[in-house]
Amino acid sequence: MELLSPAGSFLSLKAAILNGADAVYFSGGAFNARINAENFTNEELIEAIDYCRSRNTKAYITLNTLIYDSEFDRCLEYARFLYSMGANAFIVQDLGLLFLLKKYLPDIEYHASTQMGISSLDSVKLCEKLGISQVVLSRELSLKDIRYISENTDVKLECFVHGAMCVSFSGGCLFSSLVGGRSGNRGECAQPCRKRIAVGGAPKENDYNLSIADMCMIEHIKELKDAGISSLKIEGRMKKPEYVAMATYAYRRAIDGAGTDEIKTLKKELEEVFSRGEFSCGYYFGADFNRNAIAKAQPSKELQKRLQESYRKEKPIFPIEFKLILKANENAKLIAQAREKTIEVTGSVCEAAKSEIDENTVSKYENQLKKLGDTPYYCDNAEVIIENAYLPVSKINEMRRKAVELLEESTRLRRSAAEIVLIPEESEKIERSTPIICARVIDYASAIAAYNAGADEVTIDALSYDKNDIEKLFLNKPQNSRLNISLPIAIIGKKHERILYDIVNSYPFNSVEINNLGQVEGLKHKELYGGAHLNIVNSHTINSLLNMGLKSVTISPELTRKQCKDLIDKCEHIRLEVFGRATLMNLFNCPVRYAKGCQGCEQGTIYMNDEQLRRFPILKSNNIRPCAMVRILNCFTMDNIAQSHRMTPYAFALSFYDENAVDIVNNRINALLDILKGKEATPLENTTRGYWNR
Repeated sequence: MELLSPAGSFLSLKAAILNGADAVYFSGGAFNARINAENFTNEELIEAIDYCRSRNTKAYITLNTLIYDSEFDRCLEYARFLYSMGANAFIVQDLGLLFLLKKYLPDIEYHASTQMGISSLDSVKLCEKLGISQVVLSRELSLKDIRYISENTDVKLECFVHGAMCVSFSGGCLFSSLVGGRSGNRGECAQPCRKRIAVGGAPKENDYNLSIADMCMIEHIKELKDAGISSLKIEGRMKKPEYVAMATYAYRRAIDGAGTDEIKTLKKELEEVFSRGEFSCGYYFGADFNRNAIAKAQPSKELQKRLQESYRKEKPIFPIEFKLILKANENAKLIAQAREKTIEVTGSVCEAAKSEIDENTVSKYENQLKKLGDTPYYCDNAEVIIENAYLPVSKINEMRRKAVELLEESTRLRRSAAEIVLIPEESEKIERSTPIICARVIDYASAIAAYNAGADEVTIDALSYDKNDIEKLFLNKPQNSRLNISLPIAIIGKKHERILYDIVNSYPFNSVEINNLGQVEGLKHKELYGGAHLNIVNSHTINSLLNMGLKSVTISPELTRKQCKDLIDKCEHIRLEVFGRATLMNLFNCPVRYAKGCQGCEQGTIYMNDEQLRRFPILKSNNIRPCAMVRILNCFTMDNIAQSHRMTPYAFALSFYDENAVDIVNNRINALLDILKGKEATPLENTTRGYWNR
């Protein structure tokens, strides 16, 4: 099993490697999901990659954010630089970036970021088709789920085993972005989930309902291995080097077979270095974590000192053999053998010896060769052959240093890669027709109201409908209108997949809105279009998805109005959301059940309230109990209808999630119809423009 450690700085990288990491993930100052970590300059990146290779540690570079069209040239040049310097793999979230990197830099491994939301066998199968060799599985999967996936794929499976857990599905959280303007999908998460928030009322002093405890799986290495996990990932690129050192050392010892007593001691020290209360096992054995978790870190001075010492000095791990040959009036010669390589260094011309060569002289030279100082080598043998010769000790030291230098250089990898120049594809002028209107609804009455108001198609939410409602809709919808169904951002486990796919396959829906890449693979026999949770922010991702068979795609709510218009002008088959509450979080564990019990959401709309007393509605799932997915919605509805008059997408999308939405359905669809007729529309009061005016 691979032990994969985080590095937010060069010191953390050393802490990881010198404490036993097999691989380290890190990045420079851009295009990574921890943009606020110290990270690495370009010069430090070269040094870091070389340092990793020198110590047989793999260097995985994170390129795991969404990329705007205007950033691709810079991002691809950055990737080319990292490729040329010998990185082992790129960790990627953005599908468009992945396709371009695979095209221009094929000879490097690609790993799926946790932000991709790989949560099923279908997701992994699609990754395999895309040329991804290692995937980070969603934290919400159980060991049973993981075992099923591992038994049916050859792709290497990577899982988080220690550190902070996002309460929301990774890649499916817009809380920080839409509430605070700092996008988690762009590496700027402000962690609003760690602040006070409560269900159904103002939060009290200790109400941190979305802040969950950290994971610790150090006692369950065998179960992880038996499930087929190839790589154990430690969270923590924002953490201090002491944390990285402790976590890496602890899991190294656990993987290498530490006994029960030692594991208990290591777990206690892990908690001392950093925790949020009592550790949990996450979802591996079913949802197992505490909420209201607050960060704690009070390591003793003794533990801090021990951890700091663990990465201050190099640890010799490679044996080296020296053979020094000194002959009068000839150049000195030093032969070094290490790591299956032989290095020969030629030194200065030796003088004739002025005194007899004895054992002390030979021993003195041998001792100089053994002084390997701050290097990863230790001298396994030093042979000195002297024939009536003398060479100053300083010259011996120069030769030894040069030999080690050459050995280190031999471990480096430099690749050549041509400059990447993106040439815009020439395309025929897009013939624009009147955009269709699509209403996303969660109840029967809203669906009928949307049809009656003039919607061309209605998309029902698979988590909100029962079969009676669906059958009524097919009986009562207008004959020439379309009826679609929307799937959630993730379907965890075969049971939930069977329930939802049974609904999809049992009725003649015109199209299926998919919100996870695995659904592309699992429902390829259906007409599909992409939902907002695919996090589409650039034309390369749009074209990639259309080439994969999707009929249309919904672009991200994290785009400005100008960015939306630029994409619409450039690409066909774009759906644009202009009304509705955005989903801020997708949770696989219900905060209402934790606070009020499983029946706590039966009495009307339930809200979460933050420190500013903003109310965030909670949208539960009706089809799968206990709830397979709980969604926290934005406190304000987005209403950009009035500003969409110069947009000509394939479709305008409106989402109606609030109860008793019939009047709003009529109002906003009529407003959009006015816009399409060239008339003006007035936005609703107490609504938000989201990113549009930023």
